[in-house]
Amino acid sequence: MRSMTGFGVGRTPLGRGRLAVEARSLNHRFLEVRVRMPSEATDQAFYVEQLCRERLQRGRYDITVRFEGPAIGQSKLDLERARAAYESLCSLRDQVAPGSEVPISVLAQVPGLFTSDQALDLDELRRALSEALTEAIEKHNE
Repeated sequence: MRSMTGFGVGRTPLGRGRLAVEARSLNHRFLEVRVRMPSEATDQAFYVEQLCRERLQRGRYDITVRFEGPAIGQSKLDLERARAAYESLCSLRDQVAPGSEVPISVLAQVPGLFTSDQALDLDELRRALSEALTEAIEKHNE
């Protein structure tokens, strides 16, 4: 009898970097798949879940996808959004705690301020996801 508890990692080239997929599993009566993806690829989470459902039978799987190296190009700060976010924070500060300081570092916590200068090719991304997931599942089963 094969155990449903395990770990495996698969990596495949993507752009000038790599895509890595980790598969962690625990015993579970049914198949439960949880997918975590970088914000640049969250729209592909359902695709990854469907791939898992085709290849797995039972267990609770945590699938983590991450980019390694410059797979998606350089990040750029969206200056207009950053400026608007900072002005909103300063306005809130004036209402809640007048005279206190709003550090510029708080902008690092605001989602969506950094964007990639290069769009991901959907076909290439799906190919990489499929290859890396297949490798992760194979290593998991070993």
